[in-house]
Amino acid sequence: MSTKILRKPKIDKFLFTLGIVMVVLAGITIFTFRQIFAAFITAYEIEEVDDRELKIDRNRLDEASKAAGEKGVVPLELKDELPVEEPEVTPGAREGVGI
Repeated sequence: MSTKILRKPKIDKFLFTLGIVMVVLAGITIFTFRQIFAAFITAYEIEEVDDRELKIDRNRLDEASKAAGEKGVVPLELKDELPVEEPEVTPGAREGVGI
């Protein structure tokens, strides 16, 4: 009888890494689709709301719009502009063409 040493098969590092990456990507995909479908359900529920169910306090709405409209404009303070040097024009050059 021959004595063969039975070895456990080694998992290649690539296959191990590939498996981990696939599991992570599957998790991200499932999470993403759950969020997308939850957004669709929420949007559908918002469309079903009747106008009678909406309660708008006109006084508070008027106060908010008045406060937003009465805000003063804050002036923008700019630093002094850097001096711009005029390009030198060579004598005899046509007007509008500078070097």
